[in-house]
Amino acid sequence: MVPSISPSVKTIGFWSAVFSTLFSTAYAFGQLTEWLGWLGSEDGPENASTPLSVGDDQSQRKSILQRV
Repeated sequence: MVPSISPSVKTIGFWSAVFSTLFSTAYAFGQLTEWLGWLGSEDGPENASTPLSVGDDQSQRKSILQRV
C-alpha cells in the first residue's frame, strides 16, 4: 500500500516545477541572445563592452574598474 502525499508536499512540488521551468527558460533565452550578439559582447571576452574582459591588458581592466 502506497501512502498518499500530503497537500503541502504537492504544493511545494508544483511550485518547484513552475519556478524551475521559468528559470531554465530564462537561462536558455539569455544564452541564445548572447550567442546572437544581442547583449553587446559580440567579440567575446576581449570586447571592451565586457566588464573585466578576460583577454584585455591590465591597464584597460584598471580603467574599467575605476569607472565602476
